Amino acid sequence: MKNRIITLALAVLAVNTSFYAQNWFDEEEEKEKKEKNGSIMKEGEFMVTIFGSYPNFGRYLAQTAFIAADVPTFTTGGVAPIGFQLEYMLSDNYSFTLDGIYNSWNATWRHEYVDFDPNTGMNINVVSNNSVTDTRYRVLFGLNYHFGNVENEKFNFYAGGAIGVNQRTFKVDVDQYWGADFWNFYLRNPLAVRSRAGIRFFFNKQWAANLELGAGGPVLRFGVSYRFLNNRLSATKAPDPKDKM
Repeated sequence: MKNRIITLALAVLAVNTSFYAQNWFDEEEEKEKKEKNGSIMKEGEFMVTIFGSYPNFGRYLAQTAFIAADVPTFTTGGVAPIGFQLEYMLSDNYSFTLDGIYNSWNATWRHEYVDFDPNTGMNINVVSNNSVTDTRYRVLFGLNYHFGNVENEKFNFYAGGAIGVNQRTFKVDVDQYWGADFWNFYLRNPLAVRSRAGIRFFFNKQWAANLELGAGGPVLRFGVSYRFLNNRLSATKAPDPKDKM
């Protein structure tokens, strides 16, 4: 009888131990799965990114046009898109973004042509100096999705899109052959739209290098990000009872 009681007690103990062990493993597995599905960015955190980019498409297209037109003397310049991005984490995976972008290009060239002078009734050689300056500002509001399942916590992968306003200002001083009215088509699109995918590499918990590919705005964007950690939420988070055990 005594042996039966001992055997029964051991069986109950084994069942209880197995039950609690299974619950512990299930909880740990669920916790690990949740951590992997979330990005290294956390809800309530704030990010500031300062960036430059390549190339300056306006300047490149101007150079291409002058070469194709066989313009003998021209110069081009400008600033490839530069700006900032403010990003707020709405959750561990989704963030709201605000982008400000500035870029410009300019060109000057000399045009030599033959024109008829009505005063003399003769053709004369004319040399004109032409210039165009394009300045562009964009403000965009958007969303990013930050991917989880990243084993190395130094990397943050994301993709998203944005929409906003586009303001361009032209200063045009050209002769009759280049036509000042031709440049007005640039001013007819007040809408700015952008899609993007990027990666951040964190040197530490707050500083990161940023590289982004996009369409609509900078094609290749590179910059530095600073991350404001969500210390307030971390401080008010209720402690896990298991941590005391």
